[in-house]
Amino acid sequence: MKKCLRCQMRLLVRSPGFWVAMAFGVLYAMCLRNMHLDAIAQPTPYSAYSTHGLSFTTPYFMYLFPILACISFSDSSLYERNNHLLAPLLGKMGIGRYYRSKLVAVFCGGFLPIFATQALNMGLCLIAFPLNGTQRYGWDLFQDYTYWYHVSDPHFFFQHLYLYSPYLYYLLYMLLSALVAGLFAVAAWQFSFFVRNRIFTYTIMFLVIQGIEYLLILTPDWPLNILSYLYGMNPTVPTPGGFAICMAFYLALAFLPALIVPKKLRNCL
Repeated sequence: MKKCLRCQMRLLVRSPGFWVAMAFGVLYAMCLRNMHLDAIAQPTPYSAYSTHGLSFTTPYFMYLFPILACISFSDSSLYERNNHLLAPLLGKMGIGRYYRSKLVAVFCGGFLPIFATQALNMGLCLIAFPLNGTQRYGWDLFQDYTYWYHVSDPHFFFQHLYLYSPYLYYLLYMLLSALVAGLFAVAAWQFSFFVRNRIFTYTIMFLVIQGIEYLLILTPDWPLNILSYLYGMNPTVPTPGGFAICMAFYLALAFLPALIVPKKLRNCL
């Protein structure tokens, strides 16, 4: 199993899609949220961080989030099948070891670019804005009031962690968003055995998210948009129950096809 996993991880880091996602991440990480502010402003690193609910860059990142998660490695089995590599790999590794090692590699293909993007952005913020403290910047009382209005909300997720350390708070959200990206990548990879089209594989989770967004227009009181749970300082105040439902849905979407996909792999031998 270890040899199979090492082989799959080597294929991951050689995948063009992985480097496309990483390149986008580097470009996004360079967007320091507050670089347009007046010189009088003295932001702390976590307030200049690009991916949170008060940042103008977050909607763009979240819009592309499902595609970035899926382009890294979710099409790998489809590529192997189209190039007559799948049957030899299955014969050498065995169906079980191939499936498990590929699943782990695909998960990492979604996890790593999303986590690295946000971690690099926070690192650049730490360099650009070395001021450290627990007080949010602000050049007037209104801005401070607006900020703390969100933090003091009783529904503010992980409020105690934020007040203890904003850096740990945002690290938690980096890991959470990267975890969901990994689930998106795995779900898209599993679906590639049913619909053998690379564009479909890249966009299926984007289409699922957009479809749910459309349904939520009809039911605006249902907090079931998973993307709204993947960044901190979110003024929309999502609910723990909605988060649990979303995670259960995407876990099922990622792993329920495991009941069928190994049978499809047997047909490839």
